[in-house]
Amino acid sequence: MFFCDYWIKTHEKIASGDGNVEELLNAISSDSDAITELKLIKQSGICLYGVPINEMIPNVQDEIFWDTLASHAVDSYVESENASQSAFKVLQLCRYFAYAKTGAMLSKPKAAEWAITVLPRSYHSVVLSALHKQYGISDEIAYTADEAMLFKLYVLDSMGLQK
Repeated sequence: MFFCDYWIKTHEKIASGDGNVEELLNAISSDSDAITELKLIKQSGICLYGVPINEMIPNVQDEIFWDTLASHAVDSYVESENASQSAFKVLQLCRYFAYAKTGAMLSKPKAAEWAITVLPRSYHSVVLSALHKQYGISDEIAYTADEAMLFKLYVLDSMGLQK
C-alpha cells in the first residue's frame, strides 16, 4: 500500500496479528494522502497475497474522505509555472470532481475522460493538455496559468467548494 519504512512496519505488525486495523486507521488519520489512497484501494484494489483487502484496510468514513478531498481540491495549485506540477494538479482536480459527482474514485486518465464529457468545451483543452503532459505525449502544457485557474474555479464551484 504505502512504501516507506513506517507504513511497511505498520502493515507487517497488523498482518502478523500484533496490531489491528483500528491502529492503522488511527495512524493514517493525520495523513490526508493516505486517506485518499485507502479509499481508492478499498474501491479498486486487488489482493495479490495475504490478508484480503476488506479485512486489512479499514473503511474510511465518507465525511473524513470528503473533508480531505475538498481540502486538496481547494489547495490545488493548478496555475503553477512548473508544467508537470500543473498537469498533475489539473488531473487530480478531475479525480475529485468525478468523485463529487459520481461517488467513484477514478484513475487520473479515466477522470479526465469523464471530465471531458461533462465540462464546458472551453475547459477541454486544459484537461487534454494536462493529460498529454502527464503521460508523456507532450513536453509542454498548452494552457496559461489564467486558464488553469478558471478551470479550477469552475470545478470548485461545481463541487460546491467556493474559495
